[in-house]
Amino acid sequence: MIILPLVQEEGVRERAGLWAQFLAGNLAVMHPGLSEFWFGWRVKNIFSTLNGFDSYCDKGEPRPALAEIARKTKVRYWLSGRMRVDSGKMQVKFEFQDFAAKGVRTSPWFDLDLENKLKGFSREFLNWLGRLIPGLPKEGILEAIWPENTSASGIQALEKALRHYYTISAFNTGKLDLKLFETAVLKGPRSYLANDLLGWAFYRQDNFQKAASAFQKAVSLNPRGVGAMSGLFWCGVKTDKVEMTLEWAERKALAREQDPKPAKGSAMYWLGREAEKKKAFEKAAAYYAEAAVFNPQKASYATREAKAWLQAQKPGKALFIIRNASARFEGKKEKEKLLKLAEEIKAKCGQQK
Repeated sequence: MIILPLVQEEGVRERAGLWAQFLAGNLAVMHPGLSEFWFGWRVKNIFSTLNGFDSYCDKGEPRPALAEIARKTKVRYWLSGRMRVDSGKMQVKFEFQDFAAKGVRTSPWFDLDLENKLKGFSREFLNWLGRLIPGLPKEGILEAIWPENTSASGIQALEKALRHYYTISAFNTGKLDLKLFETAVLKGPRSYLANDLLGWAFYRQDNFQKAASAFQKAVSLNPRGVGAMSGLFWCGVKTDKVEMTLEWAERKALAREQDPKPAKGSAMYWLGREAEKKKAFEKAAAYYAEAAVFNPQKASYATREAKAWLQAQKPGKALFIIRNASARFEGKKEKEKLLKLAEEIKAKCGQQK
């Protein structure tokens, strides 16, 4: 599922549509029935130009061709929405689109209760979402809610930082200005969202130590903060810290009520990919082997391990891995791929078929 920036109605002086989208996204990601998503990864898929992105954030138009984008990205659920001020209260309203069932549902107006640290909004929003997409238990809703300590000035600072972050990351318009992210934390020192975004700003600059510190602060404010857990996971991957990567892969899976073993398999896989980038092919092969231990059902882990051994100039080990894997997998598609790779390895070994 992807949530678009919310659009301000007339009379709303200060823009906060990206902040509201970021808040809703960090709540919706707790739904175990949804694949993990982040709007920041998809900006360029949705808005082909910076002008289009800016225009939508400012005016809500032109509206993206969501049906076509949903088909291309294979994202089924989409949320868009509006913001207004009513009797001095900031409110939001969402439109839910299901492109598989071709249905549209509209939420009531939700109050953004800053005095109550947005807990009322969070509960109402997740209850509404849970009715549309079954699978979010009531206890899961309660556990997903954290006290978001912010203020009007904190929201404005985070809105500016988010707009800057998406602009730079999606459209490559320059370097990140860290002052914007630090200001957001200064205005909201106990805001999970601000500390999480600061972590991603440091991460984008390859400052993984400072990124991890910001993510740790975010998790201390929201122990089920999947976004910050993802950040700590990727910091572990980028710095080749196996225990750290596995810890946060497991914690993130458990936070979303998922089986941690496949998550650990994925963690070892990404550690292997990073090792390959550094041409540490034997280390990569060992990581892929561990990935297969955590998740034996993934034939791709055996394939990656075999290719890593080939890169390490050890085709005999590569062939051994593929032969063992092809004997394990019964699925026609997986077996055919493994057998084809085995033939390629044999050819490189100079063996007779």
